[in-house]
Amino acid sequence: MLVVASLGLAACGTSVQKTLKGALASVGAQQYLQVHLSASVAGTGASAAQAAQVQKVLSLVSMTMTEQNTTGSAISASAGKVNEEVTLDVGSSPLLDLVQVGQNLYVKVDFSAASSIPDLGSTASELTGLQLLLGGRWFEVPSTLLSSYLPAKDKSASQTARQHAIEERVVDALTALVEKTKYTTVSGGFSQTGTLQAVADALAPVMAQASSTAVSSPGKVAGTYHIALSLSGSTATGAQIGITAPNANKGDMSVSVSATIAHQSTAVVAPSPVTVITPQLIKSLSGAAGGSTL
Repeated sequence: MLVVASLGLAACGTSVQKTLKGALASVGAQQYLQVHLSASVAGTGASAAQAAQVQKVLSLVSMTMTEQNTTGSAISASAGKVNEEVTLDVGSSPLLDLVQVGQNLYVKVDFSAASSIPDLGSTASELTGLQLLLGGRWFEVPSTLLSSYLPAKDKSASQTARQHAIEERVVDALTALVEKTKYTTVSGGFSQTGTLQAVADALAPVMAQASSTAVSSPGKVAGTYHIALSLSGSTATGAQIGITAPNANKGDMSVSVSATIAHQSTAVVAPSPVTVITPQLIKSLSGAAGGSTL
């Protein structure tokens, strides 16, 4: 949790915009990166019951992303040479584990971990059947198989440069908004609450510049945002962003996402043993699933 500090950013002569940009840059500034994500939702009025149902699931689920630049350089300078692992956890049990090493993808699902998720829509016998058929084993999806199923994502150098330029303008617009909006200084960072109207107004010129067609005014946008950032020196160690907005005239809904950021020397390697997925295996698995009572 962020704690209010006696020395603020303004007192140190550092602008919030500069601090925020530096924090964003620090995320990919080392060879290793771990980001742990969790979310929560709450509602008021008629939205309270709907939010409570969603929160039952979110309170159990979290995600962790681990990255390693295999060249030894910073992740931001990886040029695509990054191994990555993403795990979706239910409590302390991994439900889904995805590992990308080079061009190959490795997948493992533990269907038994899903049994604790409320209102999942699957019976215990269905989950048991899936676990027996596919669960708890690593499957390798070769790059050749991935490319045969996924659409091509080739981009020209000009398209890539244009996309990066738009992203930079979005960051500039949002960090400038944070700079001019009242904030509270906290230990190594800051927290802030502002309006979604201000966000829409800040992004409107960027979207108009990026679009080849006319972009209409965002009009009236209800709701607020809240952000918080914690730092160790100039390195981001945690962040939170939340949005509160009306939910179809049934009260307000608040959604918050929290992240903890670390740079431990955790290697991402291909798992073993694995079952290599082939078109023939996909066909046989489809037949097995279709012929079962799941």
